[in-house]
Amino acid sequence: AGPEGEPIQGTAPAWRPDGTLTYFAGGEIRDWPEGRTVVPANRLRMVVTEHPNAPGVGFLRNLRVVEHHWLEQDRLVAQLAADVRGGPPLDLVAVFDDGLPFASTDFLGEVRDLWASPFGTYYAVLTDTLGLYDFNGNLLQAPQLEGTRAVAWSPDELPHDTSRPFS
Repeated sequence: AGPEGEPIQGTAPAWRPDGTLTYFAGGEIRDWPEGRTVVPANRLRMVVTEHPNAPGVGFLRNLRVVEHHWLEQDRLVAQLAADVRGGPPLDLVAVFDDGLPFASTDFLGEVRDLWASPFGTYYAVLTDTLGLYDFNGNLLQAPQLEGTRAVAWSPDELPHDTSRPFS
């Protein structure tokens, strides 16, 4: 159900910084209650077809946004997945700015989870390892952690040792 209790047909809900609810439905990311397009289906498809293992648009099936988080009012990070006819599924994480692809990270394996920091300065992606990224999609130096299951962010997003991004 949506914020007013009325049902929403969609998945992967996320709150924009201004309090607007967004969700995935009809192949695109939309807002509630108007259902306006935030990220169109063709932009989501474009990012997935650029994956190094993508065989081509005709082979992709069931493109979906698994989850997304708002980094700021017009920038979001999304975990995307697509089935491939005759091949393994594709997983990737992409940053969109004002509905346009801004940065993407391709993974050759499964993306297990996606987290964003409280102020949207960073996000983390769990695959076989944990990757930490800045607001622009740049991979950050981080300690090698084994057995990662979750990410906890400092409420102020500041590392304890400001001479190293993550300590």
